[in-house]
Amino acid sequence: MVETLRQNTALRTAIFGRLNTYQYSLIFLMKRLFRLNDLGLTKEILELLAVNPYRDDSAKSYESRWSFTFLIEEVLKAPPDYLRLDVATAALLEQARKGALTRAVPASMPAEPGFRCPSCGAPVLPDDRCCPLCDEKVGTDELSAER
Repeated sequence: MVETLRQNTALRTAIFGRLNTYQYSLIFLMKRLFRLNDLGLTKEILELLAVNPYRDDSAKSYESRWSFTFLIEEVLKAPPDYLRLDVATAALLEQARKGALTRAVPASMPAEPGFRCPSCGAPVLPDDRCCPLCDEKVGTDELSAER
């Protein structure tokens, strides 16, 4: 599972950046992926979570909705000998926990296999009719011609 997620950008984008994945499933996957100490992969996952349309920073820990901070804090509750984070990965997670990653769409977010919203720049899949972040219509014929 870890290797599949590591190699498949579309699957990572769907799970972490587009779908309403159950919060404890996200935590389970994040722990396993973060312990790889792949700084680029960790940053990409955090960026995807930061723009996930189902993220709700006002959510309580007992609700089915999830907040970005809650996910990071739950991941960091794992024993250090399990996570085995290197200094750079640990620092990145700490930055994320403190709110250094905003909801703005990062420039490094992978746009493939879809496209970007013309209004906000969020990734948009070919079948989307509206942007998952700003609800701008993106499935019209005019936009399809531009793609």
